[in-house]
Amino acid sequence: MIAKILAKGSAADIAGYVMREFHDKEKYTADTWRVIDSDGILGNDYRRIVNSFDIGASLNKNISKPIGHISVSFDKSDLPRLTDDFMVLLAKEYMERMGIKDTQYLIVRHLETSSPHFHIVYNRVNLHGKAIDESNNFDKSHKATKAIKLKYGLTFSPKKKLYEDQQFGNF
Repeated sequence: MIAKILAKGSAADIAGYVMREFHDKEKYTADTWRVIDSDGILGNDYRRIVNSFDIGASLNKNISKPIGHISVSFDKSDLPRLTDDFMVLLAKEYMERMGIKDTQYLIVRHLETSSPHFHIVYNRVNLHGKAIDESNNFDKSHKATKAIKLKYGLTFSPKKKLYEDQQFGNF
């Protein structure tokens, strides 16, 4: 399990990417991705999801890029265990460890690659109009993924370990 904290931006851009709104509709069909969980989102189509995030973000106009995006991938050897329900459990635990709580989120699983992964899209404005604390996010993310891998017996692949060591050093 490795998490990549990606660029922040607008709901339209990030939801559009993870929901394949801007991709070739013949290649990226309904069987190549799916929403596996959400909270605080009204509806399940692209436009309603964007509107929901935009309404939530309007609680704090000081955040110029209100939507966060994290991609979480796994070693191929873990694939047999990676049901949608298990991925949701892992995503929720990861978000909790990252301090991403009391906010809207969307979890989208991508199935078109050989690398099992999902995307977390979340509102950086919580339900109380406060900004989600994202200080030390890269360090928190590394510690969260390591703890979750140990807790659930997920694979520490050599390639991902090399990436983690280069990015974060040995802990």
